Amino acid sequence: MNHRLTILTLLLCLCNASFAQDSDSVFAVQDSTVATPFTFNIDTVQPKKHLWTALGSIAALNLTILAVDHYIVEGAYSHVTLRTIQRNLNPTKWWWDSDYFRTNLGEHPYTGGLYYNIARACGYNFWQSMPFVAFGSLMWEISGECEPPCYSDFIATTVGGMGIGEGMHRLSSAVYDDSERGVKRFFREFLGMAVNPTGGIARLITGEAWRVDNTKHYHDADRFPIRLTLSTGGNFIRVGDADRTHFWTAYLDGTADYGDPMEGENQRPYDFFHTNLKLVLGNHQQLFNQFNIYGQIWASETRKIRQHSVRWGIYQHFDYRYSDAIGNGSAPYRISEAASFGPGLLWEVGKTIRLRQGLFANAMLIGGASNDYDVHDMSRNYNSGSGFTLKSKTNLQFGNVAELNVNVDYLRMFTWLGFEDEKYVEEWHSTQGDKGNTALLTVDSRLNINVARHLSIDLRASHYLRHTNYDCHPYVSLHSNEFSMGMAYTF
Repeated sequence: MNHRLTILTLLLCLCNASFAQDSDSVFAVQDSTVATPFTFNIDTVQPKKHLWTALGSIAALNLTILAVDHYIVEGAYSHVTLRTIQRNLNPTKWWWDSDYFRTNLGEHPYTGGLYYNIARACGYNFWQSMPFVAFGSLMWEISGECEPPCYSDFIATTVGGMGIGEGMHRLSSAVYDDSERGVKRFFREFLGMAVNPTGGIARLITGEAWRVDNTKHYHDADRFPIRLTLSTGGNFIRVGDADRTHFWTAYLDGTADYGDPMEGENQRPYDFFHTNLKLVLGNHQQLFNQFNIYGQIWASETRKIRQHSVRWGIYQHFDYRYSDAIGNGSAPYRISEAASFGPGLLWEVGKTIRLRQGLFANAMLIGGASNDYDVHDMSRNYNSGSGFTLKSKTNLQFGNVAELNVNVDYLRMFTWLGFEDEKYVEEWHSTQGDKGNTALLTVDSRLNINVARHLSIDLRASHYLRHTNYDCHPYVSLHSNEFSMGMAYTF
């Protein structure tokens, strides 16, 4: 499956319009004291839920994607028939497919975020939306492709889509302001739809996108502050293999911090999250280079222990990093942590010079890493599997002078179904890649030196060290380095 997301965003209007009711029912934003799909100053009144509208909209979305794939993209996988649907209803036909890295571990979770926000727009909260994401993913696996259903697609879409979807929902809600008019209002609505297509379309259907109302708001800035940083500059990558591959690219980067990780009152899912999106331009690289998000699922109250503020909780992590190789060299990195969650401990100390530290241990249901032996008929350039991750996140602020972030991630992934003992589902090869295990260490450091009130010099360095033990191939050890320098503007 290869979604065409630009076309999909436009066609979402048709999907939802066919199920829209009058403005007082499905997607209407009510009084600001009422819990609605678009407000967070809530917790007292539950919004009205619209089960059949949510299910019907998700079904219409899948049918629209299938129509695009069949008539515009003309993908062979879109030749769905009653026979393929009947076969896919058999649970013994599930398999591990060999679609592209970006498809299985990037586009599928994003589509899960669209399913999620349909449920959100129909009045369901974080946990209540999860069955709708699973329904959308299961429907697609059974009737959206002529291939058998895929384990990794279902897991990545459902679990990864939850985190991406809630992030989209919260950030888009912070953009909207019904008191604005004219050009400012247009750009707010445009940006909100770009972040969250389903939510933006709901506002178009109900007329909220242009209705002026000074009494309605969508975001509590005092309880959930947002810091947005945009940066651009040059990016240099060197791969430490025999080919000594290196190249330059330009980069665009956006980082958002939503909420305060140490605020004791923020205990619900995604009351705090951090997300980062990086685009690279040039040297035959894919545009979407990195996307990371980690968010709070639940957190305890913050406690004071001497000079330290301490809290613990359960956190979800999503990590997508992809780079193409140059020439015959190895790719600097291909990393996925598509469905991962676990406990975390956070503490804070200091005021003028403030240190925040987080430690996390996660179960990784599905992930991915580079495959060094891309010699098979399927030309698969990555392995997938399950395992665990350990993370350390350090933030050090030097007053108004500078800020340093150092993140250390250790990923351990096990690939148990390899090409050498692959199974077959009819004529399809079911495999996770090359059988073995991968140990991957990533160290990211970022230093921002302030030169004006909102402007800073943005310096970054990343080191990737991978050890892969293959059952049927020689052991591979590879390290890569990445350096970036640019200017950042913080809102």
